[in-house]
Amino acid sequence: MNDKPTIYCQMGFLEKFIKLLQNSFDSLLIEDENNGNILTATYKLVFGKAVIHLNISPEELIKNQHPLIKKFIKNPTALIKCNPELSQKFEDESFWKEMEDEVFLLDENNVKAHDIENNWGLMVLTPENLKEKGIKLTARAPMFLKQHDKKFSFNRLIIAKHTFHRAILVDNYLTAKEQDIQNNIVPLLKAISNGSPAKRPIKLTVVTTNDNILALHKSLIKCLANDFPSIEITVAKTQTLKNHDRHLITNQLWMSSGFGFNLLAFDRNKKCLTVVRDTTIFVLPRISNERASYNSDLDSEVAWSYFSSASNLLARLDAIIENARQDRGTQQWLISNA
Repeated sequence: MNDKPTIYCQMGFLEKFIKLLQNSFDSLLIEDENNGNILTATYKLVFGKAVIHLNISPEELIKNQHPLIKKFIKNPTALIKCNPELSQKFEDESFWKEMEDEVFLLDENNVKAHDIENNWGLMVLTPENLKEKGIKLTARAPMFLKQHDKKFSFNRLIIAKHTFHRAILVDNYLTAKEQDIQNNIVPLLKAISNGSPAKRPIKLTVVTTNDNILALHKSLIKCLANDFPSIEITVAKTQTLKNHDRHLITNQLWMSSGFGFNLLAFDRNKKCLTVVRDTTIFVLPRISNERASYNSDLDSEVAWSYFSSASNLLARLDAIIENARQDRGTQQWLISNA
């Protein structure tokens, strides 16, 4: 399991971010009261536990005498890799094809940052877009849903909208009924997604204890075809998943719901869709060194950050998926159109 987020950082971003910190010092003094502060979250990502690829030589880095740069260099929990040719690699499409859940801190204009995000489904932060995009490094206020509520819409999750290329949905009781998928999974993915990246498909993996994964896989492909025509869907069945909360994890964000994501069903009395049961939806950062206020029930260790908690969860899910891929017997197996 990777215990450190991987960051590709241009020196121009680092220098401009430091100036931003100096101009906004008051916001850092109240980090305990405002744990969701974007500047604080970005600071903890850059100056915390991470593998950081920097686009200058070691000699150039050492010459910089700014106190925060010195702190950055001396950070014992960071692994800094200097590569002066890094910015040239950014011009090569083969580089981007290999990227998974890395974060890019670039000194670029919003147009170029937007192109990278939309083409490859990656997190790209710049000094210009930090106020808007940096919220992906913070936890949002939980959403409390009440049974029989007819006003809830998955559009409330627009706060989580982003472009991603990979998602894992873990839900013990996800059904294969097309109506359930149309009422829930389709609007959920539409609410949080800007659509498939331009240069690669979204890969959606579903981990479930549902016995009929053939029907579930078929229903997901059929229901998602209009909005995500190139989506690659894998369904892995397991009987060993001891999990209560249900999760949807992309390469950038992490969502959790105690009841699951089959939240809406038709109420014959009210003649409309209503919430099936009380639950709480958490919208959490996938890549953040902020101390986690939420740990997954698959997490057997105390996790000090959202990144480590999500990584622990993903490592367990990846093991389940790999076991399903290798064992197509009665215990766990897998079907995929990828």
